[in-house]
Amino acid sequence: MTLTETAVKVLDQMAIELNLTRSELVEQIARGIISSQGGKVSPEQAENFKPAGSVQTKKAESLSQKGI
Repeated sequence: MTLTETAVKVLDQMAIELNLTRSELVEQIARGIISSQGGKVSPEQAENFKPAGSVQTKKAESLSQKGI
């Protein structure tokens, strides 16, 4: 996949907000787990992606595995 410099910057900023790598973010977007309007992450989405090992991260991983 080739991305413009602008797209990389937007994805990197979103990934930082969600504590994900850029690759993890793209995967979550492709699966429909995360959506974006103009490169912004909703507060609800950000709440579901906390640092690894947190209850919220486990909740998000559980939903992902269930296809939700």
